[in-house]
Amino acid sequence: MLQKILIVFIASCCLFAQDDGAIPLSDVTIRKVVVSPANPEAYPGETIHFKFQAFTAEGKEVPAAFTWTFAGGKLHHDGRFIAGERPGTYTLEAKSPNGVVGSAKITIKEIYKKDNTPRYLKILPEQIHLQPGQKCQFTFAAYNRHGEKVAAPLQISFGGGNLDKKGNFVAGSKHGKYKFIVSTPSGLKAEAKVFIGDVATSEREPVYIKVTPARVSLYPGERTKFQFKAYDKFGEQVDCNLSVALGGGKMSSGGEYIAGEVPGRYEFKVTAENKIQGMARIHVMKKNASSGSQTNSGTNNTNNTQNTPQDNTIDALTISPTYAALNPGEKQQFAIRAYNKYGKEVTPRASIQFSGGKFTPNGTYTAGDRPGTYKIVLETPEGIKAEAKIKILGEDVVSTQPKRPGPLAKIVLTPQRKRIYPMDQIQFSFQALDKNGNRTPTSLSWSFQGGRLTAQGLYTAGYGHGQHYVTLTGDKGIEATSIVAIVPRNDEYVPRVWIELSPRQVKLSPGQSFRAKCRVTNDQGVEVGLNRITWEFLGGSWDQKTMTFTAGNETGDYYLRARYADNEYVVARIHVDIR
Repeated sequence: MLQKILIVFIASCCLFAQDDGAIPLSDVTIRKVVVSPANPEAYPGETIHFKFQAFTAEGKEVPAAFTWTFAGGKLHHDGRFIAGERPGTYTLEAKSPNGVVGSAKITIKEIYKKDNTPRYLKILPEQIHLQPGQKCQFTFAAYNRHGEKVAAPLQISFGGGNLDKKGNFVAGSKHGKYKFIVSTPSGLKAEAKVFIGDVATSEREPVYIKVTPARVSLYPGERTKFQFKAYDKFGEQVDCNLSVALGGGKMSSGGEYIAGEVPGRYEFKVTAENKIQGMARIHVMKKNASSGSQTNSGTNNTNNTQNTPQDNTIDALTISPTYAALNPGEKQQFAIRAYNKYGKEVTPRASIQFSGGKFTPNGTYTAGDRPGTYKIVLETPEGIKAEAKIKILGEDVVSTQPKRPGPLAKIVLTPQRKRIYPMDQIQFSFQALDKNGNRTPTSLSWSFQGGRLTAQGLYTAGYGHGQHYVTLTGDKGIEATSIVAIVPRNDEYVPRVWIELSPRQVKLSPGQSFRAKCRVTNDQGVEVGLNRITWEFLGGSWDQKTMTFTAGNETGDYYLRARYADNEYVVARIHVDIR
């Protein structure tokens, strides 16, 4: 999770009047302080020149000694503000000796840096039926993580006809099924399917019906939309008559499934004329006091709802469905709703963290190509959370499954340590191995801090300086962890050391304790000792001799931090949850 860090520096200076008729400072009552410009914008590293003025009740400008409080950059005594590297809106305040405050809002804008790294390939059309001698034109290109076209060396292979340099394909005389494949030396690949001639009717009968999502969990009244497709023995989609049978709810006129009021486990079945079936499993969950499907806090009378005051404060947050099972590339529409304390729906305002695929602002999740269990986590500024779990399944049941090697014994994640600038990227690679060192399939899930991470392991650094962890977890809790240090671009004064602090997070009851472990090494892996570590903590007491943190009586989210040589960029943190 991206950590928000606010560094507040306080400075003072005196500005003296130059004319001989100035009123002594002791005789002046300041009524207004003006900071200009009031709403400046800047990119990281740019300079803003501020002017600070004090006025009496009569509007006369007078000299004053100001105390400055600010964030988001560095302020010099001559009024020069150097914007920091983290985009956002920050406040600068100037306070007079008698407590009058003037302020400015500083907006630091994000520098757009085009990503020229190809992340996927696309071919159009993805499938086509041609008769011998017929023509079509294929288009193909590489795209970055933003969906923008980028240059890449492309290798093309095809069968069943002839292709020119412009992508024009002419079908040959031999009937059959062929592939058009585009790939890169780095291993990216996309393919299109080409059918030449007629396909026998018997070969077009469905042998498999796929229902998406395959599993879903809903509260009574919540909705989801199932999609179902039939495929022949070649794995191609076919048109056929399908019938639907369902339990635990009903279908709306728009094709949505609406969960009924009776909790339980139900099935959604799709059947073809040749009796081939596809099925999804539905779990209708029991309502409880904490379930997000409630639209009333339990303390208000419904009859008084129209008389309640307007309150946009979020008291409950929901996402539905709360569980979905998808195949790679499949989509699921999620509904996000928020309610105030009166049970009235309000505009949801929440940060969104997700993994395993792509999530659009309208709530559409597209599963990535790596099997595993992932989450969508919503959190409001008030700390209210809601989450949904997504399982990305392995290969389709119609695929030929290879013989599985032994169970997972070790995960190798590389690079293990890496320094990186804000908004730069690292491509992580991994191997899941059995006890004999053979690759083995397993369900994998990522957890990470300090930036964004795709299901394919592409990490983009945020603006929160310090050390962050990227962890890949497999079956039975087996995991591998890498440390990412986000440093400024002028990083020559950042010590070349690494802090290994564990555990990374801990849950405690008031009065409970845990012992931390800390190890400091240089880039060569040699330990350099803890004598230059400064400890910072909140929410309890810390015994440095025994490395023991004891939780206080106040519940909430707290921390234990280790800082090397008082450097703000070499910091490791343990998240402490006291409940």
